[in-house]
Amino acid sequence: MIADGREFFFSTPFFISLDIATSINSARFRKQLMAMVRNARLPAERAWHQALVANGMSEQVADDVLWLTLGLVRGLAVRMLWQNEPERFDRLLGLWRKIVEGYIGKSR
Repeated sequence: MIADGREFFFSTPFFISLDIATSINSARFRKQLMAMVRNARLPAERAWHQALVANGMSEQVADDVLWLTLGLVRGLAVRMLWQNEPERFDRLLGLWRKIVEGYIGKSR
């Protein structure tokens, strides 16, 4: 899930859509763009949620882990705009993975 989020949020299409969404003055166009992004991304997120539940997580824990993980990866991707430190990102995402593994172990 972390690798998938990183592949999406660190991609050129994500940065282009972010740039367009924050710079365009047309509410109609922004609404269409966001619909395209939702249609592209939400099915992947639903699949990850289903996979987490299928592997023994409760619906709530799977939802929390998914949202927090993707929020962290997305935040690091945005941070890359002014501070691109791939080694640090790798280290922090590895740390996040250990935190989640500990959390999952306690919630079962």
